Amino acid sequence: MSRDDTAASTSGEEGNLMAATTRILTCGAAALSLTALAVPGGASAAEPPTPEARLAVQQLQQLPEIDPSGSPDMSDYRRAFFRIGDAQCEIGPNGGLAGCGMVPRSAPDGAMATMSASYQAGRFEGTAPRQRPETVQLGAGQKTGNEGSECGRPDAARLVCTTGPHGFLLVTSGTGYATFW
Repeated sequence: MSRDDTAASTSGEEGNLMAATTRILTCGAAALSLTALAVPGGASAAEPPTPEARLAVQQLQQLPEIDPSGSPDMSDYRRAFFRIGDAQCEIGPNGGLAGCGMVPRSAPDGAMATMSASYQAGRFEGTAPRQRPETVQLGAGQKTGNEGSECGRPDAARLVCTTGPHGFLLVTSGTGYATFW
């Protein structure tokens, strides 16, 4: 039985509603398919936009991992914490928020942190991560993670964080800059 036959066998307004809903769902599925084809790698793909950022992500994968300081406080939603110098950083589980309370000198006024999440590209934020007194230091050549999100320092001047398809590269040498994806 075709969709039109099904709609015809249902009486009155209910049949018209079913036929209209079927057409809307079919059109919506076609639009999603076209969107996935139009974006290289699919609709949810995000890739570091520069060769330097792509290299930093590759280097991140090679770094030895240290355990972050987990929070026993349930209001922290299983976030893990670490420090880079005096800057407090955090990583949420399962592609949650990842970021540090550090920004390059070239950041906009009011920026206090560099952040990313699996559902949102990297960005500057006006609030810093929560302060935790007992957190591990993340040194150059180390990374840490939390259930699918990672942050690492390929060297002393760079921090790269990835969470899901998004992330950022923060360069702190010179005036510094950030690259977001």
